[in-house]
Amino acid sequence: MHRVLSSAMACALTLALVGCGKSEQAAQTAAQPATSPGAAATTAGHAGMADGDQAFVTEATGDGAFEIALGRMALGKSSTDQMRALAQRMVDDHTRMDGELASITGSEGAGKAPPAMPADKAQQLRDQLTPLLGDAFRNAFVDVTTRDYHLEIALFADEAKKGHDKALRNFARSELPTLREHLAMAQAMLAAEVPPPQS
Repeated sequence: MHRVLSSAMACALTLALVGCGKSEQAAQTAAQPATSPGAAATTAGHAGMADGDQAFVTEATGDGAFEIALGRMALGKSSTDQMRALAQRMVDDHTRMDGELASITGSEGAGKAPPAMPADKAQQLRDQLTPLLGDAFRNAFVDVTTRDYHLEIALFADEAKKGHDKALRNFARSELPTLREHLAMAQAMLAAEVPPPQS
């Protein structure tokens, strides 16, 4: 009888230890960011969508998170009213757009993870833009913003034309003027002459 109980207790202890090991391993894995944060969750949450629509949602949410983070960074480092105005528009408009996109896809609500930017863009913010100040940051901000908005406008235009989901098509079409306005503001900064240093 004692032998049977000892055997059962040993088995239970072994299972508990194995379970704990798995839990610790899972926690460590969860703590490490995925290569493309948010993409898996977005796709899994909208399995009924066509592949093209899923790709649009993933890219649009990732781009939105990047533009918000870049806008906030620019607000902290802005050296001109032009930059401050564009940065604030980026934060405000992309926050609103992300909320509308979450509403369309059903990914809003308590317990839902906020949109996360792709790992390469997070690294770009951290390594290339964070260390810069003054004119160096301004030039990099304009360059990155202009390039990103060209790509984002193409993404939204493609979804507006070819998307299978009607709500997503309408969303993409309605937001194109906002994205084009942001691009125009960035291009105006590019065209603005920086006063030469006084000798």
